[in-house]
Amino acid sequence: MKKLLGLGCVLMLGACGGGSGGTDAPAPVDGPSGTDAPGACAGSDGLPCLAIEGGDENLACEETAPSGAERDINFRLVSRGTSTRPIAGPFEIWTNNTLGADCAADPDNCFTLTAGSDGMAMGTVPGNWYAYRAPANAGAMTFETVGYNRPPAAAGGTDDITAIDATIFNTAIMLIRSGLTRDMADAILLGDQSDCDGEGMSGVTVRFFTAAGTELTSGTGPTDMGVAYRAGGALPSSRLTTTDTSGGYAAANVPVGDGVVYVVTYGTTENGGERGIIGCESVSVSPGAITIISLGPARTDYEAGTLCATMVP
Repeated sequence: MKKLLGLGCVLMLGACGGGSGGTDAPAPVDGPSGTDAPGACAGSDGLPCLAIEGGDENLACEETAPSGAERDINFRLVSRGTSTRPIAGPFEIWTNNTLGADCAADPDNCFTLTAGSDGMAMGTVPGNWYAYRAPANAGAMTFETVGYNRPPAAAGGTDDITAIDATIFNTAIMLIRSGLTRDMADAILLGDQSDCDGEGMSGVTVRFFTAAGTELTSGTGPTDMGVAYRAGGALPSSRLTTTDTSGGYAAANVPVGDGVVYVVTYGTTENGGERGIIGCESVSVSPGAITIISLGPARTDYEAGTLCATMVP
């Protein structure tokens, strides 16, 4: 069962330990790597092999999107920055895991809840992944934040709806790359990569593509796209060349384009091996908003014709 590693440690949380290119990509990585210790194994590009903390990563699963019975659960709207606190305000739940432009116009797939001062609200969701949108909240000083691939809690349980603290994020973004400033016409992407057992993996690199297959790449200008990996799943660090065992990444000033971005992760389990695809998911992005996406191993049930279905055999 995949766990959401990044949502509890999205940024600077004290409690937590553009160009273009083609779509050529190696085949997915198959199976666990054996006993290679972190740092003892490197791919053909010199970057470290995949690893988890204290053991061997598990990629030998047939991953599919979850399904299950409808259930009533509690939602807790929280602001995350240097601390986590409940906030009041509206948020949207998209039960089909796909955000549209107007929740009210799509009642079959979306409903709006309003959290009180304790951050709590209750709603009914199916057993599959859902998505959410927490609008920008001037009173709580949070950015518009979107989350994807959220497995619902058990009936009667509680899911946190995360909104990113604006003040902390404006500070943290500068750590992605020296001189980087936020372009509000572009998007932010945060997330992590885990194995079949929900363990965060080190040695992962992340790339971003449009729906047409054009790669979105980092630049050097102040408002160009920048990508970094998050030390301990929290603070972005320009010194990391791959994920650490939190599996966390961050990308700033991601071009919005047609509103859909594919997040594709890569790694190798073999010393001297070529990097292959580890995970692939698509998300909606919008100007000025932050999108959170946690990835598991590449799935076997991608929709036909999508970039993930094309890139992952």
